[in-house]
Amino acid sequence: MNQRLFAVGRVLAPWGIRGDVVIAVLSDNPDRFRTGAGVLLAGRPCTVQRHRVVAGKTVVKLSGVADRNQAEALRGSLLEVAETDLMSLPPDTYFHHQIIGLEAVTTDGRGLGPVSEVLKTGANDVYVIHGDREYLIPAIGDAVKQVDLEGGRIVIEALPGLLE
Repeated sequence: MNQRLFAVGRVLAPWGIRGDVVIAVLSDNPDRFRTGAGVLLAGRPCTVQRHRVVAGKTVVKLSGVADRNQAEALRGSLLEVAETDLMSLPPDTYFHHQIIGLEAVTTDGRGLGPVSEVLKTGANDVYVIHGDREYLIPAIGDAVKQVDLEGGRIVIEALPGLLE
């Protein structure tokens, strides 16, 4: 069985002549690109041999990338990890990919539709639900009463004004 892969970075450009690359970090895990960390590059396992931040840019040296020409060929490539390599989350905290696709229902059983997107805002995430119309549900305890991953649903409290 193939594991799901998740993008944790994207190669933006080569850096220098020894195979280093500038990456866009797509992970909240601060240790994702530490020296010695493993990632998949174009489906092949590689190791972060060197990691540094230069002028606000994340620069890494990946095993198997020996020079600037090889680094240039990687422009736009994704750095991925298997689902089993994602960091553990605290209780009642979920990855976006776990929430997207769940069926949203109200506490009184009314179906709203599936969660199609998770928006990151400054204060909290917002679940976008598309059913008979679009609903924007703040991912807070007063509004989201239950996340049932096994049952494939999320239970929403119909707070005043939330579903109107």
